Amino acid sequence: MLHLEHGWVRAGRDDVTGFFGTLHNSSELEITVRGGRSPAANAVELHDIIQHDGRKQMTQLANGITIPAQGSITLTPGGLHGMLIGLDHRLNDGERVQIALETNTAHVELTLTARRRPPTTSL
Repeated sequence: MLHLEHGWVRAGRDDVTGFFGTLHNSSELEITVRGGRSPAANAVELHDIIQHDGRKQMTQLANGITIPAQGSITLTPGGLHGMLIGLDHRLNDGERVQIALETNTAHVELTLTARRRPPTTSL
C-alpha cells in the first residue's frame, strides 16, 4: 500500500507547480510511481533537481520514482518532487487538489491542500 504523508501542493502558481510530502510503501514489494493525472492540470510528472555543468537543473524522471518495500521517499522543494503541468487556474492558498498517482500496482488517489509555504509539520 502506498500513501503520502504531510502532502501539500504549492499555491500561487499560474501554469505549473510542485507537490511534496513523504511517500510510504507499506507493502512487501517495491512500488514505482510513473506519473499521474489531476483535474487541475494537463499532466502529472515526477522531477528531480540535478547538478549539470555546475548549475542546478530540473529534469523529468522518465522511469518514475521507485519506493522500496517497507520504505519511503521524500518529495521536497529543490529536490525530488511531483509536478502539475498546465494548471487550469491559479491555485489559491487552502484550495484542495485531487491527484491520482499511477504506479506499477494501482492508482493512488490523493487530496492535497495548496499552500504558499510548507506546512510546519512536514519537510
